[in-house]
Amino acid sequence: MEYETFSHKHGLIITENNVTLNEQWLEIRETLDGITDEEIISRFESRGENRGKGIQNTLNNLIKEKLVEHYNWDKESKIFNEIPYINSNEAGMKYFRLDFAKNKDCICKPKCDRGKHGMSIEVSFNHREALAWNLLKPSIASGLNHVKKAFQTDIGVLITPKDEMLDLDRNNYQGSGLDGAIGTFELVKKYLKVLQIQLSCPMIIIGIHQPKSFYIDTSQETHNGGKLGTVVKRSC
Repeated sequence: MEYETFSHKHGLIITENNVTLNEQWLEIRETLDGITDEEIISRFESRGENRGKGIQNTLNNLIKEKLVEHYNWDKESKIFNEIPYINSNEAGMKYFRLDFAKNKDCICKPKCDRGKHGMSIEVSFNHREALAWNLLKPSIASGLNHVKKAFQTDIGVLITPKDEMLDLDRNNYQGSGLDGAIGTFELVKKYLKVLQIQLSCPMIIIGIHQPKSFYIDTSQETHNGGKLGTVVKRSC
């Protein structure tokens, strides 16, 4: 899978110059690099009438499987470790969770005084209304707080689609079947410009490119009143 990156508050430089963080960053890159077009197509089509319109659920599941099973990242990670924030059944408390997080003992030489270094990941294929919150959560996870923390991280990573994946041009659509209201890489960069003070955490923003070998046709099939995406392979 192809993607590009954008660094907020020198997130990429900080990560690449810290041995512990760079090891976690490598795991993220290997996860994304290892997802092939063929794998996306196979997983998407295997869902049959439950596949939906676009490939976002397929990508979410592939990223989750590889991070959790191959690299032992924690999923749906609680930011705080106090009641009521750990009670996901209480109204509003489930939102204080990260998609993925990982802390590792410092392997820097010489060792720093932190003891551990960590990263958080948000995979954001959500409506753009959720974008500001998805950007804020890594800063909550990395900042000091009077509420006891379950995860204390250093760097936030946000994975988003690029505009080219969205259903924006109805007359010449060759994207991934994603709704036009989803928050994108391009929109994130605009948000970062005005949220510099609020988003204190250094971050790496990843923008997923439209797969080159296929696109999703959303005009042909429907199921229970909703559109179903159909894979269309591009000619070489």
